[in-house]
Amino acid sequence: MAEDGPWIGGLSSGLAVVLNGDDGGASSQKNRLISSCNDFGDQSVERTLEHIFDLPCKTINPLTCPLDTGVVRSIIKNEFMKYHANLDMVIRNRDGVSATDDGCGPLIVAIEESSICGDFRIVKPPLLLESQAMFSSARANFCVWKGKWMYEVILETSGIQQLGWATLSCPFTDQKGVGDADDSYAYDGKRVSKWNKEAEPYGQSWVVGDVIGCCIDLDHDQISFYRNGSPLGVAFSGIRKMVPGLGYYPAISLSQGSGVT
Repeated sequence: MAEDGPWIGGLSSGLAVVLNGDDGGASSQKNRLISSCNDFGDQSVERTLEHIFDLPCKTINPLTCPLDTGVVRSIIKNEFMKYHANLDMVIRNRDGVSATDDGCGPLIVAIEESSICGDFRIVKPPLLLESQAMFSSARANFCVWKGKWMYEVILETSGIQQLGWATLSCPFTDQKGVGDADDSYAYDGKRVSKWNKEAEPYGQSWVVGDVIGCCIDLDHDQISFYRNGSPLGVAFSGIRKMVPGLGYYPAISLSQGSGVT
């Protein structure tokens, strides 16, 4: 927890803790910070970052939620790459989409390993996954912030799974995943429900082998889903606009033993 204290080099002590913290490596999911306004009225780490990088209000978790240091690093890295595009670490394939490139080969859609909460086993590379934990969540390495996009999921099992879209501000825990926070939207055919903080009836019951299309229309601010090519209707309207490089990521949450491609 970042404690109230003197300003360091023009930055609040809380922000200094975020910037100077260790990388954490594989255990970075455990490195979370909570900050709040101090008695002098100084803004929290979250609001300060939004102000510095000109982000929409509450792009980062509300003050009452843990702040994942990985989110902070992603925001700072994206801002840095705006001015150092020649390093080729962030690739914009076309207007409205960007992806993180690790520099190890051709850029392909994959699970962003640093986003994983829980335990995913890769049954068959590159994207046949199975959850080994009670509840596992992850984002892809691509995000979109305008235009119309879709990805598809083939169900290897028919259990509880939340499939959809989430921003960097969506916290993944052993109990919460896609659809359990602001700017996070999911469909679960096991419970025949859609999720955006709260569950509402939606869609159809799914079975093994179904192909679920997860669609986002950022021209009309809507999210919808398809089952085996048949539309299930608009699930969410009025979703929030995002800024370039900080958009919606394909994201999944799977219960233990559940698998998808």
